[in-house]
Amino acid sequence: MIFSLLLLPGDEIHIYSVMEKVGEGAFATIYLVACLDALDMTDLDCDFRRVALKIQHPPCPREIKELHARLSRLPSQIDVRQSIMTAECAHIYQDKSCMVTEYKSKGILLNLFNKVKAVNKKDLSHSEDWVMFFAIKILQVVEYMHRCKIIHGDVKPDNFLINTEQ
Repeated sequence: MIFSLLLLPGDEIHIYSVMEKVGEGAFATIYLVACLDALDMTDLDCDFRRVALKIQHPPCPREIKELHARLSRLPSQIDVRQSIMTAECAHIYQDKSCMVTEYKSKGILLNLFNKVKAVNKKDLSHSEDWVMFFAIKILQVVEYMHRCKIIHGDVKPDNFLINTEQ
């Protein structure tokens, strides 16, 4: 499946080629896509950039920009903005919004928990440490979102991407 999005004047024209669906919920579908430069088709034969494309129904034109703006004004010792996705670009239509973000190849938190559980079938004591670590991280993000008067509304392990390469 190939489709193209034309960015605002002055920006590059990119063609996004869908590689696979990586997630789906009630309001959005996330795809792993190859980002190709329409003016330089030589990247078809070499290493192209992989990004995530979130298609959301109904459109949410300001969701990420507004969240980051509010978090940056919040006085705190912990900066949770690195834990919240950023949009490279967004395209807003009447019935949907399309947002291009960095692709996190480590997958979602739910898959990580399932892998840890499969490896440690007999001894889950170390798994509790992982669950505690991620629970604290999630609670920090949710706490700071609430301080900004933003409610996520769908906090669950498959809505969190693993953003570490370690």
